[in-house]
Amino acid sequence: MFAFTVWMTERCNMRCSYCYENDKIDRMSQSVTDIRNIINFIESRVKNAAKKEDVVVNLHGGEPLLEFDKLVYFVEGVKEKLKDYNVYFKTVTNGTLLNKEKALWLNKHINYISVSMDGGEAVHDKNRRYSNGKGTYRDIINNLLESGLNKDKLRIRMTVDANTVYHLADSISHLVDLGFQIIVPCVVYEDKGWDQAALNQLEQALMQMKWKYRNHSGIKIAMTNFEEIKMKGYCNGGIGRFDIMPNVYAACIQQRGEVLL
Repeated sequence: MFAFTVWMTERCNMRCSYCYENDKIDRMSQSVTDIRNIINFIESRVKNAAKKEDVVVNLHGGEPLLEFDKLVYFVEGVKEKLKDYNVYFKTVTNGTLLNKEKALWLNKHINYISVSMDGGEAVHDKNRRYSNGKGTYRDIINNLLESGLNKDKLRIRMTVDANTVYHLADSISHLVDLGFQIIVPCVVYEDKGWDQAALNQLEQALMQMKWKYRNHSGIKIAMTNFEEIKMKGYCNGGIGRFDIMPNVYAACIQQRGEVLL
């Protein structure tokens, strides 16, 4: 299987306290020229492989929906180039820019959609705010409930730090009560506040959720079932797995003297 993660942009309309982009001053987006090059690069890698493989394309950011027109252009271009292959598209969004138009397109063209939500309003807004400092919870919830985004394709990505872990069980329950069935807690490993008490709380909350929803087959909460943890396989970065940042690819092909347009 081929896996390509394409950073459509490093820009974002939010300033989450734990974001890996927070220390960046100049946030770039893919240019149309870069997008064409990336499409051609993906086609070349996939079609020149020794055997026919499935393809997974992750559309990442920043906030990808800030570059919605480029996102559409890119997906349509990959589909056209690889129309004889099984191509699966994934994306992650903060949900603040969702509307009916975007949801309609996402429902049709994207296989898996992740929306970042940390729990109830108080917990979520503690870390996930707009660049002006305003909380984002209410806008995201309204967009999720009113845009028509297909919940069968949706998973909630919940970022957990050493403070919010003490609300983890309530946060998961809150999101399940809102009708979301796939919840993926993701730990902020870089948070220096993690200690044994916080780690114990993480384990306790996850086990509590596993027990609470044990008879609900449609509700899936990551990190609660060791049987679901699979071997990831060997590292094949640069062979079958690629991460492509804004403008980085253009610089690389220029250095190697390649012309893919």
